[in-house]
Amino acid sequence: MVLLSVEKKVIYQHSQFQELQTEHHTHAKEKLVAAVEEISEIMANIYKVRPCKHLQGGTMATSTR
Repeated sequence: MVLLSVEKKVIYQHSQFQELQTEHHTHAKEKLVAAVEEISEIMANIYKVRPCKHLQGGTMATSTR
C-alpha cells in the first residue's frame, strides 16, 4: 500500500493533487482498518478454539505481584 499516489506524465494543480491524495489516504486507511479488524477477529477466534493455559497462568502470576 502506497502513501502517495501519482500518475506518470500528469501535471496536477495543487488543489487537484490535494483532493486526489485525500481520497487515496481515505481509501488506504479503510483498507488498513479492515485488515486490523480481520486480524483481531482471527486472533480472538484462535484463542477461543485453543486457549493457552500455560500463558494464562504466567499472566496471572505476574499480575498478582
